[in-house]
Amino acid sequence: MNKITKEEFWDLYEMLPESLQNQLFSPKSAAAIQTTLEKHNLTGDKGQRIPELVGSILLGVTLEENLVEELKALGLNKRKAEAVGDEIYNTVLKPVRIDLEKIQRKKVKRKRLKETPELEKKESDKYSEKL
Repeated sequence: MNKITKEEFWDLYEMLPESLQNQLFSPKSAAAIQTTLEKHNLTGDKGQRIPELVGSILLGVTLEENLVEELKALGLNKRKAEAVGDEIYNTVLKPVRIDLEKIQRKKVKRKRLKETPELEKKESDKYSEKL
């Protein structure tokens, strides 16, 4: 999970569609996450980091498609990570899926642009003809 500063958080928050802004601070979302944590007996560090992960996804910092892998990185076994991921997706992320996909497509597009290598400039070949 990518860490961001408070300043970066608020900058990203201001650029979000209203539905994602509301979902970030929704009591219903917080209750759904808390219910999932209790159901799967996730306490301590894991219990604190999962809401941060969900926030990171809603901000567009972490891709939703990486949710299960990120949960496994927090120490959940595959089965539990998939179960927790499914519940979080269905209760918190799915209701804002369309706006979430939009911001995540933009992120992937920006990432691809950054990774595109610059073309090397070659000296002109005196034997090739101009098109």
